[in-house]
Amino acid sequence: MKKLFFALLCLVGITMFTACEGGTNNPEKDGKWYTSASQIDPTDFDQQDKKCWAIDIWCDGTTIGREFAWLTEAEVASAAKLILTLDYQVFGYNTKKVKWFEADANDEDACDAMVWEGARCWEETITAPNGESETEYGWMPEENMKERHDHYVERGLQHEYKPADANDPDACDALNPEEPTDPENPSTESKCWKVTLTVGGQSTTVYTWAPEASIQAQISAAQMAGGSGTYEPADANDEESCALLNN
Repeated sequence: MKKLFFALLCLVGITMFTACEGGTNNPEKDGKWYTSASQIDPTDFDQQDKKCWAIDIWCDGTTIGREFAWLTEAEVASAAKLILTLDYQVFGYNTKKVKWFEADANDEDACDAMVWEGARCWEETITAPNGESETEYGWMPEENMKERHDHYVERGLQHEYKPADANDPDACDALNPEEPTDPENPSTESKCWKVTLTVGGQSTTVYTWAPEASIQAQISAAQMAGGSGTYEPADANDEESCALLNN
């Protein structure tokens, strides 16, 4: 459950060529799209009953990520508020949208077992008119990748995609190149951190393997959302050992 919080934050990255805009949904069936952190007050949502929620993030013409989590709706709202705050911090305006809706699972184990139906790993290459290109790997159904393709083409970009050899979202994401690090600067060296973020009265503690600068950005985003955050080094020497601390 707590791993989800940072998995969603990782989706709030910098898009090389375009900013996200538009998009539709049916609020009665699929939930409501939130386009800025100011639209979300976690205290307006239920803080007692945990349920299974499907949480969607939209960008570049389609939903680019769906996660399932057994949380109170207030906890989901807090996560969504933080995602949109970090997105604004990166771009200076919101490029993404978040929505959530109740999923068909009656307990935490059933919720954890749910998957985004039809999703698989895709390799996509986006090329600008000046010839500059970027290759990314993303986990989504082909219908969503086609919507993403149309979004780029309508904006004068070349977009190609094909299936990639990865069988789950984590393996797919691992195909993306890591950010370059400078061994002379410890702020860009990945380490294991214990991070606690509090937004809207809801606190989440996770252990995450990342550069200190990335953790500081998450703390800053929590503060921009009206919350707070703390972090400290954790006792793990590699990414796998760090992830195991969440268990």
